[in-house]
Amino acid sequence: MEDKSLYSSYRFVSGAMNLLCSSLTHIVYLLTAPLLVFLARDFGLDNATAGYASTVHICFMGLFLFVGPVVIGKIDIRKTQILGVTLMLAGLFLSYISKSFPLFLLSRAVTGAGHGISGSCTHSVIAAWFPPREKSAAVTVNSLGIVAVTTLVYTCAVPLYHAFGDSWRRVMLLTLGVLAAADALWILLYRDNHALNAHIARENARSGRVVNAFSGMRQAVSRRDVWLVCLFMGLGNIASNGINTYLPQFLQTVRGYSDTAASAVVGVTAGIGAVGTFLGGAATTFLGRRKGVIVPCMAVSTVCLALSLVCPGAMLISGFFFAYTLLTNFRTPASQTIATELPDSTPSLASAAAAMSYGVGFVGTFACAPLLKLSTALFGVEYSLLIYLPLFALSLLFVILVPETGPGRKKRGLTQN
Repeated sequence: MEDKSLYSSYRFVSGAMNLLCSSLTHIVYLLTAPLLVFLARDFGLDNATAGYASTVHICFMGLFLFVGPVVIGKIDIRKTQILGVTLMLAGLFLSYISKSFPLFLLSRAVTGAGHGISGSCTHSVIAAWFPPREKSAAVTVNSLGIVAVTTLVYTCAVPLYHAFGDSWRRVMLLTLGVLAAADALWILLYRDNHALNAHIARENARSGRVVNAFSGMRQAVSRRDVWLVCLFMGLGNIASNGINTYLPQFLQTVRGYSDTAASAVVGVTAGIGAVGTFLGGAATTFLGRRKGVIVPCMAVSTVCLALSLVCPGAMLISGFFFAYTLLTNFRTPASQTIATELPDSTPSLASAAAAMSYGVGFVGTFACAPLLKLSTALFGVEYSLLIYLPLFALSLLFVILVPETGPGRKKRGLTQN
C-alpha cells in the first residue's frame, strides 16, 4: 500500500523542476550533431572524427553517471543537480572560447561529466517524489520534454547557426544562457522529499541496515535484474546514439540533402515521436507492465530503421524514419521506468540502477566513431550506418530476459499491486 503522507503535493513542483533540468541539459548533449558538418569544416576534420564532439560528451556522461549516485548519497539530490549543471555551464563556456579541436573535446568532456552527475538526479527525483502508480506518468512527462528539445535542437540549430553569422560558438553561448536560467530556477524551487528520507532512515534503523553513500551502487551491482536492464539499455543507447550523431551528415553526404533540410527532417521526425511518447506512456501506465510495450516496438522499429537507411527515395526515407521514431518513443516511457521500480527500490537504488543502465551505453558510445570508420571501409559510405543494427538486435534479446516490472506485473499467476 502507498503511504500518501510520504508524497506531498509539492511533488508536482519538484517534477516540473526535474523536467526542466533533464530537458535543457539534453540540449547540450544533442547540439553538436546537427552542427557536425560545420565543426568538421572549421577544425579541418572528416565527419567521423568530428563526431567525437558528441561521443566524448556521451562517454564522460556515462562515466560520471556512476559518480552521481555517490554524490547524491553524500550531499542530497538538490545540491548534486546544482553541481552537475554548474560543470555543464563551465564546459559550454570552454566550448565557446575553444580555438582548437583538442580543447573543444576537453570542453565536451566537462559538459559530459556535468551531464552525468545531473542525469543521476532525474531518476532519483522520480523515485523520491512519486508513488508507484505515478512513476510511469512522471517518466513519460520527462520523455516528452526530451522529445520536445530534440525537435527544437534539430530544427533550430542550423538556422540559428546561420542567423548568428555562421557561428556555432554563438549557438553555444545562447545555450549557456538558457541552462543558467534553468539552474537558477532549480536553486529557488526544488527541495528534497524529507518525509520519504526520514521514513527510509527509520526503516533502515529498524532493520539494522547500515547505509552509506555507496550502498545504492553496491546493491545495484550485485543484482542480476539490474545487469539485464543495463545490457538492454546500454546496447540500445550505443546504437541510437550512433544513429543520432551521424544521421544528419548521412542525409547530406549520401542522400543529397541540404544542411537545413537534413536537420529539419531529423527534427520533424523527432517531433512526430512526441505522439509516440504520449501514447506509449498512456499504454504503459494503463497496462502497468513494461515488456509487452517494449519488445514488439523495438523489433518493428529496428526493421523500419534498416529500411530507412537503404531506401533511396525521400518519401520512403521520411516514412520509415517516422515509423522508427514513433515506435522508439512509444517504448521509451516503459524502458525508462524499469530502473525506478525494481523490487525493493529506493531513490538510492533507482539512481544507481539508472547509472548502470545508461552509463554502460554512454561509455560504449565512444566506439561509435571507430565502428563507423570500420563500416565505411568494409561496406562503403551508403551502408555504413547499418553497423549499429546488430546492437539493437542484442538489446532486444536482453530485454526479453529482463523480469517484468510495474504494478501490473504478474508473478505465479497473481497480480502484484
